[in-house]
Amino acid sequence: MIKNHFRIAWRNITLNKFYTGLNVLGLALGLTACFLLYSYITFHWGFDRFHEQAARTFRLVNELHFEKTEYSN
Repeated sequence: MIKNHFRIAWRNITLNKFYTGLNVLGLALGLTACFLLYSYITFHWGFDRFHEQAARTFRLVNELHFEKTEYSN
């Protein structure tokens, strides 16, 4: 029975090559976006977690106005 399902699936894949490629491409793009987003979030959540009072750690940004705007962290 499972062999019959694989045979029918293979037949549909070979007959509808454009839609199969489009679906595989969409799946690959979706998985890549999820992986990159997960990597970005875990990278930024990883800062200063080893301190005992990590909730009290802040980032200060200083903005200077000269001829052009400069930022220093």
